[in-house]
Amino acid sequence: MCIRDRYGVSWWCSMSTDPLRVQQPIPLKNYGAAATEMGSTPERTIGGVVACRKYNSTSPYLLAAATEGMAERRPELDVAAQAIVTMDGFASGKLHNGWTVFQHKELYSDLSLIFFLLISPGYSDVEVRAIEARFTDTIKPADAKWKDPTGVRKPVRSLVLIWEDQQRESSNAGFNSSQNLRGCLETEIAVIHAAMEKRRKEDEAMKAKTNLIKAQALDALEKVAQREPLIQRNLEASESLVTATRRFQETSHDLEKKYCWENCRCWVYIGVGVTLALGVLIVVILFVTGKI
Repeated sequence: MCIRDRYGVSWWCSMSTDPLRVQQPIPLKNYGAAATEMGSTPERTIGGVVACRKYNSTSPYLLAAATEGMAERRPELDVAAQAIVTMDGFASGKLHNGWTVFQHKELYSDLSLIFFLLISPGYSDVEVRAIEARFTDTIKPADAKWKDPTGVRKPVRSLVLIWEDQQRESSNAGFNSSQNLRGCLETEIAVIHAAMEKRRKEDEAMKAKTNLIKAQALDALEKVAQREPLIQRNLEASESLVTATRRFQETSHDLEKKYCWENCRCWVYIGVGVTLALGVLIVVILFVTGKI
């Protein structure tokens, strides 16, 4: 029989005794974020926990798998689990100490399953949303398969069901479902963490490049500011030179006109003198010849 969930993904239910069966889920609903207080951890830390218990049970959730340091947070996780006891689906909330808890609860016919993602305050809001989106992509498909440390993909929900069967019936004792589930969880969390660190380094490199460009621009502006007095002095000197040149040109023109007029007067005087000399000479010649 095939049943589709809210994402349009087929959930196949098996009536066989195969331990890798997928149980029939009940319809999913949205739920609010649980408010819980987390202790201090390294600044940029991502932790994951997979917990489950019998559906409609009031017993505490059992931790099927937890990344390093998360199992010690059992009291906080119990509080978070109780806050969503009647709800299922995705939720995210910012805690008062800066931690973000992202969780996804799935209710099946006989099992309640929760995926927890704990994000330390060292991540920005943009990074938190990116981490949540990546983790959602890893658990959203009904047949989601996570890589183990060797790179082999394994069906995560089937591993949880095997682990739950082992806790209840001590079946499949030869298969270490807890170790396999934890290895897959740690690998997926490590992939998300590595992707975020790579993104952070790229952002820091871009920021450093931007800061370098800003520093170069400020240095250029500072040099311009330092050269401004010199430029102003050069501008004033050039204006003075232009003014002096203009005055020299005017003076030269006036001097040229003066000497040109004096030269003309000189030639006039010479012409008059020559004319008078010629006149006197002619008179003398005429007198001598007796024509006068």
